[in-house]
Amino acid sequence: MKLRPDQLHEHLARPLLPLYVVSGEEPLQREECVDAIRTAARGAGFEEREVFHVDRRFQWNELTASADTLSLFATRRIVEVRAVAKLDDAGRKALAGWSERPPQDVLLMLILSFRVDGQMARAKWFSALESTGAHLQVWPVAPAEMPRWVAQRARRAGLDLDADAAAMLAERAEGNLLAGSQDVEKLALLYRGETVGVEQVLAATADSARYDAFDLVDACFRGDAPRTVRIVRALREEGMRLQEVLGPLAWAMRSAADIAPALARGTPLDRAMGPRHGAWRARERREALEAVLARHPAPRWGTLLRRAGLIDRRSKGDSGRLNWRLRGELLQAWGELETLTLVLAGVNPLRG
Repeated sequence: MKLRPDQLHEHLARPLLPLYVVSGEEPLQREECVDAIRTAARGAGFEEREVFHVDRRFQWNELTASADTLSLFATRRIVEVRAVAKLDDAGRKALAGWSERPPQDVLLMLILSFRVDGQMARAKWFSALESTGAHLQVWPVAPAEMPRWVAQRARRAGLDLDADAAAMLAERAEGNLLAGSQDVEKLALLYRGETVGVEQVLAATADSARYDAFDLVDACFRGDAPRTVRIVRALREEGMRLQEVLGPLAWAMRSAADIAPALARGTPLDRAMGPRHGAWRARERREALEAVLARHPAPRWGTLLRRAGLIDRRSKGDSGRLNWRLRGELLQAWGELETLTLVLAGVNPLRG
């Protein structure tokens, strides 16, 4: 069966299944689900715990041997298998065999620090796991959902945040839920019984937001100008090379430039996206692409790409060891990048 994280508490009030798969790239939510299952299992008498970390040298017969071994210390055991990459044939066979004949008094947790994609979810061995147990996939919290996530976290901690403080904390913790959770706990300790405002948040927390170049693409394509500026400046302050930021942005712009003429002729977006544009078919990326294409007509994309090319030429000196002249040019290039992304977001759009 498939479970959402928000269904887990109710599910764990019932008898436990023989195995659970918890997957996703967001570590805080993933580990909180694992902790909840582990706590419920201990409450049900699973007192012993065995952990396997899967790497290239891991021998899957160790897991098979564990399944066949009777515990000397407890009648029930938790077996955790942790993997950071997709499993090889031996791993898939071992887990499929486990799901066909789950050992008595053993609860298996397969913890994957990556997202289970469609191909993996449709595989027979993985379907067998879902048939025997449950699969929980956690997802990163979208920027628009961060204020609600912070508010829920604060209520759980007994913290009274005003609306502005919640919005600021959400902004500062974007992409780093662990830091956001720690900030909420810190504020709850410092200001218990008080209503916490912006000043207390600024005094007690750091800006822990984490971004990458694809976050910038999403923000400017969706037309979120404040978030666009915040991301450009954060990436620069973190020391990311300008070309590392410009590369994904230019790739996304070229995709839009390829698709825009077909849309102008009345071709539906699904048909306008060819094989080279498969990455845009995911719902969230498609929404961002639709937004930027609605904002900028086909003739404008040539001008936008030329501006990106000029920034690229300016950024060639970003080698990490710069003289004063090159530092000035690089700073100017970052400013031009910020302007370009704001144009993409719809601020002061180009004519033509």
